[in-house]
Amino acid sequence: MPALGIITGAGFVFRGIAFVARSPKLYRHAVVPALAMLVVASLLLYFGHRGLHAFVPWLFTEASSGLGDAGKRVVRALAYVALFIGSWFVGLLLAQPLSSSALDAIALAARESIQGPTRDLVRTSFATSLFRSIRVTLVTVGVSIAALGTLTVIDFFVPPAAVVTWPLKIVIASFLASWDLFDYAMSLDGLGVRRRTAWIASHRGAAFGFGLTAFGLTLVPFVGLFLLPSAVAGASLLIATENRGRQPTV
Repeated sequence: MPALGIITGAGFVFRGIAFVARSPKLYRHAVVPALAMLVVASLLLYFGHRGLHAFVPWLFTEASSGLGDAGKRVVRALAYVALFIGSWFVGLLLAQPLSSSALDAIALAARESIQGPTRDLVRTSFATSLFRSIRVTLVTVGVSIAALGTLTVIDFFVPPAAVVTWPLKIVIASFLASWDLFDYAMSLDGLGVRRRTAWIASHRGAAFGFGLTAFGLTLVPFVGLFLLPSAVAGASLLIATENRGRQPTV
């Protein structure tokens, strides 16, 4: 992968941040993923709390001994920690599909900032956008579990292999991040799986740099959710610029 392509791709993550920051009309779309995650996580926490009381009521009754009561407190605390983490994770997972229409609008605005309004781009309904985003998310999660899980198993049984498996994990995670974030921009062109794969393969340096930067930033707590709209904008700017062969005006 050419170094220049990697650096260029990485830069488009920050171009996307700048584009959204300078586009007040997009703010209402940019907050949708965070709101979707908060709503989903809050509902899961609420019903999870009610479920714990309904299905494991013994956790909330006093034990006959001090030691037993202390044990219940520990189990109860662990249950709520697991509930919080699970609710947060599911909220993050569902936030992207639920906000697909808003992210489509951001991708479209970014594309039109490069090439101007055009009738050639594909506009989709909310339902179409939702199911497309769910499909892409499921594919991304499935491939992540299969590929990264396999490498993790290799690490466990052959620890010295980590010298090879860890860089592979980073490469795979970076390309999966690009695949996921490029979805909105590529959908504007009506690209199917084969054409998307071909585009990423022919622009692998830029795709890797973009995905690596986006993936790295998502590792910072709470940043990933707020980065999503800007990363989608950056992906759209990158694809439009690569296709047109000139730099964006952002």
